[in-house]
Amino acid sequence: MKRKTIITILSIICMIVIAIAFLSRTEKGQEVISRISSAIPLFTVSETQLVASEKEAVLPIKISYTDFEVNQKIKSIIEMRPEENKEHRPEDEKLAKIELQKKKIEQTTIKIIYEIDVTNVGEMSGIVDSVVVNTENQINISSESLLDWKKSENNKIVCDNYGTIDAGETIRKELAIEISASKASNVEKTSATILSSEDIDQRTIKKTNEQISVDEIDNDIKQTNNYDETEVIISISTGLKTYILIAIIILLILIIMGEVTYRYLKKRK
Repeated sequence: MKRKTIITILSIICMIVIAIAFLSRTEKGQEVISRISSAIPLFTVSETQLVASEKEAVLPIKISYTDFEVNQKIKSIIEMRPEENKEHRPEDEKLAKIELQKKKIEQTTIKIIYEIDVTNVGEMSGIVDSVVVNTENQINISSESLLDWKKSENNKIVCDNYGTIDAGETIRKELAIEISASKASNVEKTSATILSSEDIDQRTIKKTNEQISVDEIDNDIKQTNNYDETEVIISISTGLKTYILIAIIILLILIIMGEVTYRYLKKRK
């Protein structure tokens, strides 16, 4: 008897499932199912309740990262000679121009003073492993910069003293270099690069938390805010412009004197 009852119940359930499946295929059937479900609130979940539960299930995730930005600026350029020093303050901190007298080149040393700012524009403090400054010519580090900067191979200058920088903080260090005017090129290009295993850009490039080496500074790094550069344009003055200007002034004076003399003599006649 119990077995027959169980079979009967299972048969009824199967018939109900088949009927529901059949009704759900038609518009009228869907309407009937909707009325039945609204009459049994215990087994229904409103759309509002479902959205609310989904919102509660998703917790906000905030990703913090370290992002260093370097800004290299030309503070001043000094012509150093045994008899005098002449300082130039460039209007453009990225592209400066200086004109040297040809006859004084052999006695002139050019000192360029840079300000190199490192700012943490990320949301988490991080450590700067080093800042590398690269020049294209042979230079010397001025004595006042030897505390922070040291010379490396291939004309690279390295500073390991920037240390830990908090989010939103900026640390500035000055670098003064010297180059003989006779050995300077027409354009002295200098670049500064941050090396940090905690910087988000370098971790993305390296795909690991290993530090990028000085020899690995390539185009990938140069496309990030870890890299910045400046240029100093050096031109040589021969004094020809001055001589031409003097000649023009003398010629004008002679013309004026000749005209005055001519008019004076004409009146005398």
